[in-house]
Amino acid sequence: MRRCQGDPRERIDYAHDGLCAWCSIPERDSTPKEEWQHRTNFAPLHDQFPKLVDADGWGWFSRHFHRAMRFAAAHPDLVRKNYADSAGELDKHFDRVWRSKVLQYQTEALSTSTEGAWTIRFDDMIADALELGPLRRMAQELPAELMERLERARPEKMPSNVLPTLVTYFLANRPEDSDWVVLPVTNFDCYFGDTNFGRKYLNQLPQPVIERSNSFGISRYRVREEYLPK
Repeated sequence: MRRCQGDPRERIDYAHDGLCAWCSIPERDSTPKEEWQHRTNFAPLHDQFPKLVDADGWGWFSRHFHRAMRFAAAHPDLVRKNYADSAGELDKHFDRVWRSKVLQYQTEALSTSTEGAWTIRFDDMIADALELGPLRRMAQELPAELMERLERARPEKMPSNVLPTLVTYFLANRPEDSDWVVLPVTNFDCYFGDTNFGRKYLNQLPQPVIERSNSFGISRYRVREEYLPK
């Protein structure tokens, strides 16, 4: 609990180490790297983050991914067919691809190298966390009348929970100085449990309800005033 108190900017190094531990994966080359070199194996952080990385350097995510792929391959009747069919190949190639990602995550924000272009970095994640502030639960219950109007505006092939979710997210995250909210497409895909939101429903959003913008490569949206709670 003590680590949750005080100025979070004084715990940036701690947060950075936590991200490294979560992403850790043993390296193919066992030659120890110099302190200044980017590495992917963060086994030394096991004592500090025992749940995020094991003593051999396998981080939470890599362990979780391999377990999920093994489960999908062993139980094809319990998962979607495309998951079961792809599990073996994904499991085979994951380590190589993930090592590359973990190296990119450590690229400095002001790096001029091409590997640092258009990628997510640990520094970006920490900056976003500082900007967003502490985790919070902002439950919103939309009025029944508004839910009925959203249902009438819903395209036929769009699930009934998509529009209410977007409206609720907008209400919870609308900044004080703008009517626009960043639209995290990948996050919504994860929330809904598949990629249909980004691939199908995003382009079906009814303009009388949702206005979208892609200025400067940033996907944003706002809910029109008549579809907000009174």
